[in-house]
Amino acid sequence: MRATTRLYLRYCKWPRADKALWQQAFEPKVDLFDGGGPGAHLSERSVQQLQYAYAKFLYFISAEHSDLLKRRPARRINARITEEYVHWQPDSCGGERLAFIFIISGSHYDTSARQTIGGGC
Repeated sequence: MRATTRLYLRYCKWPRADKALWQQAFEPKVDLFDGGGPGAHLSERSVQQLQYAYAKFLYFISAEHSDLLKRRPARRINARITEEYVHWQPDSCGGERLAFIFIISGSHYDTSARQTIGGGC
C-alpha cells in the first residue's frame, strides 16, 4: 500500500476558535426569518471545498508557522504569509486553484467572504 501525505489539517485538529467560527459561518437556516450563518446559502459541495481549502491553509500554518495558531484566525494572515502559502502549494495547483487559495487565505477577499470564513473576529 502506498503511503500518502495529507496536506490539510483534519477538522478534529483545528484550533477551537476556527471550529467555532466555521460552525457559525455555515449554520443552517432554521426558518424563513432566520438567515443562518453567512455561508448558509452555499451548497454542501461548496462548503466541503471551502473546508478543504481552509484545512490546507491551517496545515501550512501548523507546519511552517505554528506560533501563528495561537493568534485569532483573522490575525494570522498578512501579505507575506499569503505569498509563502501560494509558493508552498504543489506545482500541480493550477491558476484557478491559486486564485481560490488567495480568496480563502484572506488577502483579496470581499466583505461577505471575509464574514463567511470568519475573518471579522
